[in-house]
Amino acid sequence: MTRPQFGVDPPPHRKNAMLVIDHGAPKADRQAEGVARRDDILPVVEARDVPWRLEARRWVLGHPVGFEFDADDLTDGIGDPPSAGTPGAVINGMARSGLIKSVGWVKSARPHSNASQVQRWRLL
Repeated sequence: MTRPQFGVDPPPHRKNAMLVIDHGAPKADRQAEGVARRDDILPVVEARDVPWRLEARRWVLGHPVGFEFDADDLTDGIGDPPSAGTPGAVINGMARSGLIKSVGWVKSARPHSNASQVQRWRLL
């Protein structure tokens, strides 16, 4: 691990959390590192939000095949998640498992999303 260049050590509880990114590395290497970091953190995220995640899966799988939904529908159906990234983690996991597939994009109905685009999913 390299030291910060500004000459101040991070607090003791943050020393292992420092991110050192080699911006001179080829883009493919940086992307691979990003994917590896994402894959490393997914089990941590899953363990932290287990009750909400289980309820979210039950909610989706409780609908008939062909049911379409987005993250807004999910949170409207079971309530706000314990952390902002939890709905995406649930949806990503279900997509990777082949339970759902993307069918397009819609504007979010949540005011704090400022009408940003959210992915629409279909239960297989």
